[in-house]
Amino acid sequence: MFRAFIIDDDVFAIDAVYMMFPWEELNVSHVEKIYSAQNIVERIVTEKPHIVFIDIEIYDVSGLDIIRKCRELHSESLFIIISGHDNFKYAREAVNLNVLYYLLKPLDAADIVTVTKKLKNALSQQLLSENLTSVASGTAFANWLAQYLKADETYRLVLGEMTAEERVEFEKILKKSLCACQQIGSKRYVFVVTENLFSADKNLLLDFVSQNRLILGASNAFKGNNQIAEHFRQATLLSYSYFIYQKYELAFPNTINQGKIRQIIDKLLNYLEEQNVNEIKSILSALPELFVTERYTIEQAALVYNTIIGRINLIYTDSGHSTTLSQMNEDDLFIYFQTFQNLCNALWDYFCVSLDTESPDAEHESVMDSKNLWLDISRFIEENYVEKLRVQDICNHFFISQRSFFKVFKRNTTETFVEYLTRIRIEKSKELLLNTQKTLPEIADAVGIGDYYYFNKIFKKVTGTTPLKFRKQGGTIHV
Repeated sequence: MFRAFIIDDDVFAIDAVYMMFPWEELNVSHVEKIYSAQNIVERIVTEKPHIVFIDIEIYDVSGLDIIRKCRELHSESLFIIISGHDNFKYAREAVNLNVLYYLLKPLDAADIVTVTKKLKNALSQQLLSENLTSVASGTAFANWLAQYLKADETYRLVLGEMTAEERVEFEKILKKSLCACQQIGSKRYVFVVTENLFSADKNLLLDFVSQNRLILGASNAFKGNNQIAEHFRQATLLSYSYFIYQKYELAFPNTINQGKIRQIIDKLLNYLEEQNVNEIKSILSALPELFVTERYTIEQAALVYNTIIGRINLIYTDSGHSTTLSQMNEDDLFIYFQTFQNLCNALWDYFCVSLDTESPDAEHESVMDSKNLWLDISRFIEENYVEKLRVQDICNHFFISQRSFFKVFKRNTTETFVEYLTRIRIEKSKELLLNTQKTLPEIADAVGIGDYYYFNKIFKKVTGTTPLKFRKQGGTIHV
């Protein structure tokens, strides 16, 4: 699966590395021995070996210079220095270049064990990152899935979160209906099942989901390779069914009345324009029950949220406020609101903040109070960003309303709560990426994001690069 280069001008040193490392254990299928530094930067960058063992001096060429040039060209290879010099300056420079290990000649068996462990860990993170990136792309996911599908067979995708132990039990229930399983997050999996066998075991599956308190989404049945990416999205949206219904279930697609939700959004927009407080509150209060009755999904919740946020931002702008609220996708809504009821409460508070008008004296006094409260809130977030913080949690801690909370944010920062919390988490994750050997899933947990798939996506959204590339490039971001 993986490829390795061993680069040294010493034949015996190359043979020692080749003979002492457990290539099969590392899943390395091809090892190339290279005795010259000629064109080696170009080869590493274009051929992209996963592992590169390189002497610190190859005739009159510096191995560190080779690594530096490769890093400048955004190489993601894992570099291991082989050196006959126990030199602190060399070792420090190797650390700055994000070299995985500084290996001294002659090779020691204990060092081989240490390097092997480091390589297995780094390669598994790389593989996980590649898998998540490919699954996140509809086209790449379809290409991966195509190898398991027959043109004349009918399938479904089942997607959701569970532990590794629950996955094993779930696969036992699926039995012969299971065609493939792909991990797409720290605890998130997508299963490809054969429709006729899946239907026969459906009652067992429903019991398993209920007993283990799981939320899974199942796509419509589809034939062969027909619209795989669309069915993947469908299963993903349904896997967030708890957001609407607050119950554990295996959710299946329903016919949705898109016209009705559009009419409700249009009414809300009109009432926002008129600043009709009573009607807005009435609609927002009734929305959670309506979503349950109409079997709407988190996709319709995102439609409501982003449309209303867009209009509230216009009100903010007209009122001279510098703060604007961020648009969110389905992942963001689930992470930051947990339930649709919380989302509706937040929309109401956002609207109420937009209507606030105060006399100059009251404004001055309020600003002074809000500064003190802001210092307390910002300190609380800084100390508790690891927790699954929601606005309501912070309001409960300080005995304030959500409306007061949003007013404080509006007056003291141009960021929204979501942007502020995300920035802190990403900055903390950068420190862990550069200063620790924690795995990427461990870092995602350590900064309060939890699911690695979401962490990978949000890190790239904020920084322009993936966590793995950020670590390999030593904190240098190449957009």
